Amino acid sequence: MSIENFWNNVYKETETQRLPWYYPVLDGDVRKALKRLGLSGGRMLDLGTGPGTQAIALKKMGFDVVGIDISIEAIRQSRERARAEGVAIEFIRCNIIKARLSRGQFDCVLDRGIFHTINPENRQAYVKKINGMLKRDGIYLMKCFSTKTPGTWGPYRFTMDQIRDYFGSQFKILSMRDSIFQGPMGEQPKAIFCIMKPK
Repeated sequence: MSIENFWNNVYKETETQRLPWYYPVLDGDVRKALKRLGLSGGRMLDLGTGPGTQAIALKKMGFDVVGIDISIEAIRQSRERARAEGVAIEFIRCNIIKARLSRGQFDCVLDRGIFHTINPENRQAYVKKINGMLKRDGIYLMKCFSTKTPGTWGPYRFTMDQIRDYFGSQFKILSMRDSIFQGPMGEQPKAIFCIMKPK
């Protein structure tokens, strides 16, 4: 099964509100980071937009948002949700590794749970892709699973040192701290939340 079909099946077979990453409002770490950085507008890319809740919240804050996802079913659902919320967002079905988005067009890129799904052999390409899509003074916000999350289910897990190793050549890490993934699961997974800018 292709990765595209896998994610399509996930969105077709699971009620959106029961997806582990579903969160109906803007992620608190993202909200605080934007306030800290003084960002209230500009062109924003929401990676792996899924149900579109983060993209919608960002649009309502004043950002010009593009949401991308590998699943056409996720894109369909996010478009429906945006219409219901009365906001205009460009949603695009694409694989981020293969995305043909213009270079240097985004003021901010939000990655709330995509890097930790990327296979090891594609991670350096992913980091370069994100760097290339940002303006030189742009900001990359990234939240991923931490090794402090017990068990082996779900996505890959990372330490802060591993994050530095993967991103350090392309990004200056402005801050990095322990956090959690808010969502419908009873026990919220441990996460690492980072604020970076291209070198």
